[in-house]
Amino acid sequence: KCANDLASRLSKLDRAAFLREAFLHVLSRPPTDAEAKTSSDGLKALQDQRSLFLQALFNHNDFVTLR
Repeated sequence: KCANDLASRLSKLDRAAFLREAFLHVLSRPPTDAEAKTSSDGLKALQDQRSLFLQALFNHNDFVTLR
């Protein structure tokens, strides 16, 4: 549900802007250059199914680990 809602809110953005905003919304930081490249490749492999990408991002170690 959260991934679908966020994907819907970010639906009008191009891929690069979507990835930047997804990281900011989920992890409260922009992606590193390496993360941006890997994420772009991954999103292409997912055929731009943004909610699936966001589900993966919600499972990112920085999201699920308390510091």
